Amino acid sequence: MTYTKRPREEAEQLRKAFDSRVRKDFLNALVNDPVKLTELKEAGITAADIERMKKGNNPKGWQVHHNLPLDDGGTNAFKNLTLIQNHPYHKAITNTQRTLTRHLQDGDSADISWPIPKYNIYPKGE
Repeated sequence: MTYTKRPREEAEQLRKAFDSRVRKDFLNALVNDPVKLTELKEAGITAADIERMKKGNNPKGWQVHHNLPLDDGGTNAFKNLTLIQNHPYHKAITNTQRTLTRHLQDGDSADISWPIPKYNIYPKGE
């Protein structure tokens, strides 16, 4: 993909919206969808963590991840979000993204390849 560094101010506005409401809305959408709720349970999310999600909090050991980062062309749309297990998946993907893009200035572009989970919950359970 071609990664183009978004101006910091724009990325910060999107991050603020994500932190204030989008994460909570995404987590609520997952627990309120019967199919996604089954997938959460299959992925090992406990009943206690599902209750945390209903309150807008991440399950323990999981993060809501932007597949295309906000500092690129990523948005807060649910189709760009994945509930991802923190270790090792989220850490590996975010560390790779940071390593490959930290040298870029606002407006700079580079062809970059990194893994993008194709599901709203990763890893999927059995």
